[in-house]
Amino acid sequence: MIRHLAPTAPGRLGERLDPAEVQVYIDELQTWVLDRRHELDELDAAALASKQQSSVTSDLTLSMALWKAISDRLRLILATWDGGRVLAQERERLSVLIWGRLDASLDPGALAASGQAGSGAAALAVSLPEACRISVAISLLAGSASAISRSGRCSILAYNPR
Repeated sequence: MIRHLAPTAPGRLGERLDPAEVQVYIDELQTWVLDRRHELDELDAAALASKQQSSVTSDLTLSMALWKAISDRLRLILATWDGGRVLAQERERLSVLIWGRLDASLDPGALAASGQAGSGAAALAVSLPEACRISVAISLLAGSASAISRSGRCSILAYNPR
């Protein structure tokens, strides 16, 4: 069911990003965000029709909360990008928007509904590329909920490489 992997983000935190690479990334991210929303809607419909609905609801809620944070960050990237009219300062700001932490963008209500609020914000302090990959991973795991225990699904969220 998952058709698109997350796009590869340009550069790294704090560096002035190449405008051509940013344009490619924005185009790919816009497509990914739209496709991802459709995938989440399909997973949600399948979960609602499933006898295992309760076992995947929190995972799908968390994946949707990540999608929302990603979508909101994309809007900030587009506003900063301003159709490609970027100087050095905006290119550095874009690297912060792409590689900086998304934790402030995550909806606390969605986190509470997913059962992740007690895990602490550090467990979800991820960059945009990481959030994209985690959103896909959660959905893949939710799609095979019968084979994976609840603690196994949540373990990827507790990992903090710092």
